[in-house]
Amino acid sequence: METDGARLSRRVVLGSAMGGLALAVLRPEIALAARLPEGEVRAIVFDGDALVLASNGLWRSLDEGAAWTEISRPGDEIMALAVHPDRAGRIFAGLASGRILISRDGGADWIDIGSGLPRAPVRALAAAAQAPDTLYAAVEGDGLWASRDAGQSWEFAMDRPYSDGAERDLLTLASVNAETGMGGIWIYAGTELGVTRLPDCLCRWQDVQPSNAMDAL
Repeated sequence: METDGARLSRRVVLGSAMGGLALAVLRPEIALAARLPEGEVRAIVFDGDALVLASNGLWRSLDEGAAWTEISRPGDEIMALAVHPDRAGRIFAGLASGRILISRDGGADWIDIGSGLPRAPVRALAAAAQAPDTLYAAVEGDGLWASRDAGQSWEFAMDRPYSDGAERDLLTLASVNAETGMGGIWIYAGTELGVTRLPDCLCRWQDVQPSNAMDAL
């Protein structure tokens, strides 16, 4: 995707989303917020060349944010979205009710999945970078859960990270294709106090220095 000779940066768009989506422009002359209904933007992902965004329903843009079309309203409030570049059209949604949904047609139709998860808000989702059918879910007040079968069944994977005298909820997740040196790759997570990471062996949380996080993400 090109904008006036400059490539639209997925890092800029998704980084803005993780910061609360005070996302102002995708093109210099186009204000994203003016094209969407009022309300908080909860999540944004790329599905192929399309932008898919959760805000009072699910929306898609095929022209770098110039125009948005509502795809569907799954029902409950969407808290998180996850996709994988090797599975075009497949979108996972984590809901405030604790449910997880899957769509295999770009968000038009949804199926309720997620057997075994606690009924608490799903704050973040991520598909494993090297394993498209492995999914991670951050459950509010609980911890990190993992699925190896594209979200059909789940098992508890890791407690929330402990920092500054308390366990901290995971607010964002990203599976990063960067080797750990231990035969796997990293899962990065954002909390209210900063960034932490976990090897995909699910061993222990590690604090992240800003330079490391920026290089990986």
